[in-house]
Amino acid sequence: DLFWENIDFDKLSSTLYGDIHFFDVGCGAGDYGSYLKKLSKNQFGSYTGLDINKNERFPNDFTHVLSDAAFAAEYVPEHTNFVMSQSALEHIEEDLRTVETITEKLVSYKKPFIQIHVVPARLSLWLYLLHGWRQYSAANLGTLFGSLSAKYNLEVYAVPLGGRHSFISHLLRITLPSMIFKKKINHQNLNRKFSDAVVRDLKNSHSKFNTFWVCVIASSGVDPGLNWDD
Repeated sequence: DLFWENIDFDKLSSTLYGDIHFFDVGCGAGDYGSYLKKLSKNQFGSYTGLDINKNERFPNDFTHVLSDAAFAAEYVPEHTNFVMSQSALEHIEEDLRTVETITEKLVSYKKPFIQIHVVPARLSLWLYLLHGWRQYSAANLGTLFGSLSAKYNLEVYAVPLGGRHSFISHLLRITLPSMIFKKKINHQNLNRKFSDAVVRDLKNSHSKFNTFWVCVIASSGVDPGLNWDD
């Protein structure tokens, strides 16, 4: 969540030339709709969530699409300029094709856009055990998104999230107690300890212990306003 909170939505909106219209692939209960509406404030335009099931908690003031994520491109509204997924691509067997078709649809609208997909790195296998179809590395992300840059003249890059301290903290305080010893975890009590670990990792942004990747696909000139060096 620290990542999403550090997007400069004012700057992003200015490079998208208007309000931000989100399309969330694998939206679950739609929690990110409310979260992103709060973060983007006056720049919020709309939120559409797609999932194979509709959670009973999905907010009534947002749009829900009931579909397998493999067919997401068919449902991307024309006003969409921000496609996102949070730990969802690894659950899509044909993840490459899904991202390609979504990109093709956005390009066909001939408007600036950005996609941000947060996916698990290889070390997340130790934290979440069997989770989805795959984890991602710099190598397979290059295969997954590299061709889109050349084909559509897009800006494509991946940034690591997490580090050694965050990894160890999660492993010892969540994975082992909950998955191995079946203990109930009180996440509220862990916030302070995890915050300390995250801050320590932020001082070493090139750690090989990243547990997630932030994958960005954007039209030329579209800027989420993040200082990646920090």
